[in-house]
Amino acid sequence: MPDHATALADLAESVGRALVQYSQAIRPRPATDDTASPSPLAPAGKRQRAALELAGIHTEAGLSAAEIASGVGITQPNAYSLATRMVEAGWLVQVADAEPRRWRSVEGQ
Repeated sequence: MPDHATALADLAESVGRALVQYSQAIRPRPATDDTASPSPLAPAGKRQRAALELAGIHTEAGLSAAEIASGVGITQPNAYSLATRMVEAGWLVQVADAEPRRWRSVEGQ
């Protein structure tokens, strides 16, 4: 059985994820001009933008967490979390049947 600090940390993390999803769901979307060509998604974070600037992220094969980590300058566990969050936000998709896991931009499909 986990200690109280671990249980509290797990609860806080779960509540945080739920709040992020809720805020994304209720956030008003900017009006679009139907005459303009659609613009690519614009990630808000510095690391998200850096990940989308990696050349391999736009290929069919995509990139692994290690490749994203190396290109963005973060640890591999943080790259995995970054890619997972970017999938949730709609900027990346996970490459099917890739082992280890790989991700690519939605434009790379």
